[in-house]
Amino acid sequence: RDTVIFLEPQSVLSRVYSQFSQLKNSFEMIRIAILTTLFLPIALVSPFLISSPPSAVFPTPSATTELFVTAKRKSSFVAEEAARKDAEERGGDVTGAQFFGGAKQKEELFDPVAEKNAKVERITEVSSYVKWEDANAFEDDFSQAIARSLQGQINGLLYAEDTTPEQPEFMYSSVLQWQSPFSQKYATPFQELEDGLSFYRRIDVAITSGKSLSETQVVLRWEISVAWPNFWESRVILTGSSVVTIDGNKEIIKQVDTPDDEDLNASIISQTLPRFWDVYHFGMAPSAELSPLLSGKGGGGLFNRYTVSTMPPRLVYQPELFDLGEREDGSAAFVPNHAFCEYIKTAGPYRQRYVTTSPVEVQIIRPPNTKTPRLKFSLPLSVEMQTNPTLPLPGDDPETRPEAEARAEYIWQAARTVATVPYGGNPQDDQVVELRKKIVRCCY
Repeated sequence: RDTVIFLEPQSVLSRVYSQFSQLKNSFEMIRIAILTTLFLPIALVSPFLISSPPSAVFPTPSATTELFVTAKRKSSFVAEEAARKDAEERGGDVTGAQFFGGAKQKEELFDPVAEKNAKVERITEVSSYVKWEDANAFEDDFSQAIARSLQGQINGLLYAEDTTPEQPEFMYSSVLQWQSPFSQKYATPFQELEDGLSFYRRIDVAITSGKSLSETQVVLRWEISVAWPNFWESRVILTGSSVVTIDGNKEIIKQVDTPDDEDLNASIISQTLPRFWDVYHFGMAPSAELSPLLSGKGGGGLFNRYTVSTMPPRLVYQPELFDLGEREDGSAAFVPNHAFCEYIKTAGPYRQRYVTTSPVEVQIIRPPNTKTPRLKFSLPLSVEMQTNPTLPLPGDDPETRPEAEARAEYIWQAARTVATVPYGGNPQDDQVVELRKKIVRCCY
């Protein structure tokens, strides 16, 4: 059988045990102890520190110009400025690599001759995925046209480098009937979004799929992600759908919102608390945007714990290739090189802002007529990525062997029911085989 492994966040105890078993020096232990000491009290009291708890997903305190402008910045700096500052850094000391356990200047790794002769190779021959042309996500032209129009207006509201179309094809009516569990201080969702920028550090909204219900009604799926205003900037993601009714003037006269998770308060609070890997990577990487798992039901007892959950439909990025190495190489534990389309600066004074996602799904496939397994990775896309109408696909990677038959594509995954177990090792460990057998016995 094919094996699917979810590299998902585990319970704190199992993560701590697994991590400490792999630590190589005492400094790392001290680091974990310090971070745990700092964050554990915050985790216990943070529900009481959250202003405007989550019954209103878009709180409406008075906005200030400074907060509004800051929240609208999609990029940390424009591309031309990034290129100029990147060029200024070349030939200098290797800086910006500081983290717990690392030095600011890595002089022992810096080779001025190699640095001077080094060339950055950028992938120029890339194809792209056009979101609106995916028939699996947008089943008909009517729903696609409405989604495209609304997404353009949303991007114009939330991002400084995007502009709202002067004459949108579809607009909200002045007599809109809006039914929603979200805040409704204003008459339309767009007004609520704009006002929410004064509270959240970031807001991203993507319309991910749609289909027509009649000549005047469509159902649109959406994903909302916000950076919560605490100092580790927790990422909170909500998914759901809206039934939209259009009149003869192409105006939206009715909208009914239905989140996937019925308990919004519990869902939001659980995502604002600091998670183990967010604490461990504090100062090095932003908090991860977790793909939602709905209606989780546990079983298996204390020592054979598993959870059965529903994953709502999502757009994922799927690189795959044949595993030409040995099992001990653990190739399934990291994303292959051919999957990357571009590079970003994640450290240094001119680092770029980015969003991390989790979990990564790894599928180990045994194709017919060959003994070589094929590895397929499914990377959930951040909500911000999905606001773009086109997404890049990688070109040929000179470092990947041709016989690996590497490729990558974007796939719209339908809703699925999955069973997960906590495990702190690698996807190709021998223990994974036994874990899979236990899940099969418990679930079937």
